[in-house]
Amino acid sequence: MKKASPFYGWMIVLGAVIYLALSAPIAVSLTGLFATAITEDTGVSLSQFTLANTMMQGVGILLAPVASRLLSTRHFKKIHLAMTIVYGVAIASLGFSNHLLVYYLISILMGISYVFVGIIPVAMMVSNWFEFQRGKAMSLAMTGLSVGGAIFGPLVSKWISNYGWRNTYLIYGMMLLAIGIPVSLFIYQRLPEDKGLTKLTGNGKINKSPVLDSLQIYLSGRESVGKSFFTLLIIGMLFAGLINGGGLGQFPRAFTLWHGAAFGSLLISVYSIVGIFGKLLLGWLDDKFGIKVAIIYSAGSLALVYAFMLFSSQAWAAVLAAVLFGTANSIGTVVGPLLVASLYTPENYAGAYGMVQSAQQAGMTLGSITVATIFDLTGGYQVAWTLFIVLASLVLVMWLPALKLSQKYQITNFEKERRDAYAGTTRS
Repeated sequence: MKKASPFYGWMIVLGAVIYLALSAPIAVSLTGLFATAITEDTGVSLSQFTLANTMMQGVGILLAPVASRLLSTRHFKKIHLAMTIVYGVAIASLGFSNHLLVYYLISILMGISYVFVGIIPVAMMVSNWFEFQRGKAMSLAMTGLSVGGAIFGPLVSKWISNYGWRNTYLIYGMMLLAIGIPVSLFIYQRLPEDKGLTKLTGNGKINKSPVLDSLQIYLSGRESVGKSFFTLLIIGMLFAGLINGGGLGQFPRAFTLWHGAAFGSLLISVYSIVGIFGKLLLGWLDDKFGIKVAIIYSAGSLALVYAFMLFSSQAWAAVLAAVLFGTANSIGTVVGPLLVASLYTPENYAGAYGMVQSAQQAGMTLGSITVATIFDLTGGYQVAWTLFIVLASLVLVMWLPALKLSQKYQITNFEKERRDAYAGTTRS
């Protein structure tokens, strides 16, 4: 008997882990490692340097819906490959910039290209390839975000120390081109049909016919705007982004302030490594118990994180906060895409998720500066952490009712076909 070949969707998941591990850290978590070297070498202020990262992150707020629409077309592979090349060249080019304005322009170019090659295409592909075990596939793919930070954090620090910040950018850019281009060209596929396959459906079997009895939303992203469930979804994602952005941006400083650089670095490593397993946990919760349980766990755990942060001057509270943050801070990167995928058809997923991702990006961009501003005004973090406890609770208040309200717009494929046929008869 011929042995059945493994489902190709898992190859895409593996490719996503590799690609995100390399592409995401340099745009999200590693920029701070360059700060001291660049400011000392060039004489620019820390705020001037930080503005470049804010620009890079801020581009995603406007471009996420555009990127989602373009990547949902048959030109997916061409766009992804082209933007991979732009992204790698932009990273390498940072090492050659001799003027602050040039550094800003290249950072904006990095932000534009990263929107097209980062989380959005991965979320789209997983949604297209998996119906069964979607939570497992999404969480596995997104572990690349945590794996990359754990691997490249120490490497980049060593490279900067040994070779300087300019050569480090060049090394990183060349590495991204060398690894990212083959993944984009030979592994990534937008749809199963592009390889003559079909998605993985219930009980692990490959789907051979349209699912007629699955309740889903047949609205585009634009058609969803103004609907009460979608408004709650967007606001909840904005709050989730604020919470995560504030934690990722300010926990290192807060831990170091209370416990010194050594213990502070250890705590950062703790939530980075735990984050790998945290993503898998959220995916498992979604597959096993449904998206509601994943939402309740992640939002509830984030509220606890900031409750412990109120007492983070004590080592036990700081450790508990770091561990819990690792298990729950994927509320945006894992739970968010799964939430949208649980509601929308694959055809309408990209447009809806682009808008949701735009809201998360806005929150991520504003989160750290919000906490820093509150710290400057109050002289401490207590007010910011209390605010984030409230915001984490509000994510539950937004998303759980959104699921309930969305039922008004969910129909089966069979009902959709009957409505379309009736509408066509009426027009004729």
